[in-house]
Parts: sequence; structure tokens; C-alpha cells
Amino acid sequence: MQSDQAVIKDNGRVVTGEVALSYPYLFDPDQDDNGKDKWSGCFVLPEGADLKPYKKAAFAVVMSKFGEEKAKAMVKSGEYRLIGGPHHSIRTDVEGRYEGAVGFINATRRNGPPAVMTVFPDPDNENKPAKLTDRSRVYPGVIVRAALSPYWYDTGTSKGVAWGLEGVQIIKDGERLDGRVAAADEFEADMDAVASLDDLTDESGEGEPAVVPDAEGADLDLAELL
Repeated sequence: MQSDQAVIKDNGRVVTGEVALSYPYLFDPDQDDNGKDKWSGCFVLPEGADLKPYKKAAFAVVMSKFGEEKAKAMVKSGEYRLIGGPHHSIRTDVEGRYEGAVGFINATRRNGPPAVMTVFPDPDNENKPAKLTDRSRVYPGVIVRAALSPYWYDTGTSKGVAWGLEGVQIIKDGERLDGRVAAADEFEADMDAVASLDDLTDESGEGEPAVVPDAEGADLDLAELL
């Protein structure tokens, strides 16, 4: 059974616990500032989410590139922004964005769409989840797990650890973050309505169609990372 908290895999990837998906571009790409395709998602970490696995995975990338002592110095000096506001690996500036959250992580992919899976067993391999075919199940606010790969980037003007989007598993419905409401939730059923549809058509069965009314600078405890 998948943990409700994030776990770090042997390959360095992080599989999140149950998080809300925001700004989903899982099937059709968005474009970056240079007009190149990218697939992406923002993964909103709920209250109670443990940030330690994300911090450890991100910090491991820095240690791998620079060594432990320099990596620690980079975090303490602010040269590498681990957790906080814009340009940090783990964003905690949730006020006014995501109520009831402790943070969020933006992840992208540029070499084609990520795998999108369900929680149901694959008919051909019951040990694996089946692929998602119903795109309507993906919307801002749906609850998912995501596989994320931390990596070092350096553009010359900014540098740090970013997250690659490897795959997403749709878990269950959640409160929409875009304010839209499902059509079935807009109306109420009439329990006294007749079960027959005869009165909606004329005798020939060809009646008129029905009318539908229109955390910059957060403190870091290095002991937690080791």
C-alpha cells in the first residue's frame, strides 16, 4: 500500500503522497518562454504533509554535484534556495494561492507527455495500474500521486534544483481549484417525475427537443537532511 507521505525511491525519484493537482498540462503541452512544448503540473501539498522527503531528495542533488560541505554552505548562505518563495525548490508561499496547504512543487517534462495512471489494476497485468483513458478525470483539484525527479539546473541567471515530471496516478476526486462545477451538480433530480419519457415527445416520438437554460528565507535544519 502506498504511503500517505512522500517516499524517496532508490533512483532518487520522489513519489508524493496524496496531493492536489493544479495547472495540469498532462495530455496537451503548454509552451515555455521560448515557444517550446512542455508538459507540467503543480502539486499542492496538504496540511500534514511531511516536507522532509522532498528536502532530502533535493539536497541530495546538490551534494552529488558539489559535495556535502559546499552543499551545506550553499544552503546556509542562500546561494541555493531549498524551501521558501519564488525560485525555491519547494514553495511554501501558499497564502493567497492554496488554502489549507503547506507548500507546492512545480514539475515539468519536455520529451513527451508523462504516464497518467489510474488506481485500478491493468487487465493484462494485475500487479500494475491501468492507464487513464478518460481525460475528464484530470482537472485542477483532482487528488493524485506523482513521480518526480529532482535535478540541478543553471541558466546563468538562476540555479537550483528543479523537478522533472515522470508520471501521475489519479487517486480520487477533489475540490476543484478553478471554480468550475460539474454539470450534474448544477441541477437537482425530481423524485416525483414520471419514469417514462413519453410525455416529452409527440405520438410519433419526434417531439421538440428539450430546452436547457442557458515563505521567502525559511530556516533550514541541516540535521534533518542527513
